[in-house]
Amino acid sequence: MQNQELSPQENEPIAPDGLATLPAPLKSLADFLGLDGDLIKAAAERSGNLSALSPSRAKLAAWIAAIPEAEKNALLLGMTEDSDSRSRLDLQRRFSQYCLPPMSRAEHVDFQPRTVSQIMASARTHADPRIRREAERKTAEQEKQERARTAAREKYLDKLAGREAHIWEQVDALAQTKQPNNYDRALSHILDLRDLAARRGQQVHFDSALERLRMNHHSKSTFLRRLSQANL
Repeated sequence: MQNQELSPQENEPIAPDGLATLPAPLKSLADFLGLDGDLIKAAAERSGNLSALSPSRAKLAAWIAAIPEAEKNALLLGMTEDSDSRSRLDLQRRFSQYCLPPMSRAEHVDFQPRTVSQIMASARTHADPRIRREAERKTAEQEKQERARTAAREKYLDKLAGREAHIWEQVDALAQTKQPNNYDRALSHILDLRDLAARRGQQVHFDSALERLRMNHHSKSTFLRRLSQANL
């Protein structure tokens, strides 16, 4: 079904009991094979609970003895001819129903097998909440990381407060070298000064200092282009 090798109208087989609670080895196998977990959940909707204990031989014997002879013969014939153990699963399901309390047995109904398209639709109903939860988790993680980056940035800028004049001198010295790597370092310092000025309400002072820097290095077209590209 996952590989789209089945007709949308094809019916599902009998689901084995315990499909909703796979043991660790089968979970690992499903992951290794790349099986769609939502499809497994959809298939498991028709899977019964797997009994923790195997039925006693006496209980099985009593059940077999109670099966009408014609039905018993049909079951044996089906198991003889069946090549994929489907009859065995059907037999196990019948025995599970037999073991139900009388009230539960009376309420039990056999569902019509679903088609491939119906199972795919059910898988989507499992997928939608999971996708929404994953999106919410991703958004929450991104917001957490953004808050952490903002806090770290603010802490870093706090350390620069009061050193603006010295940092401008460093920027001027780096620009004097006419080296691209130093231009990058100078630009990083200027961005720090810009953000610090914005936090402290000193945008006018920053703009004046930046203009003086531009005038002092008006002949350095590469450096000025770097500033323009950074919207400075």
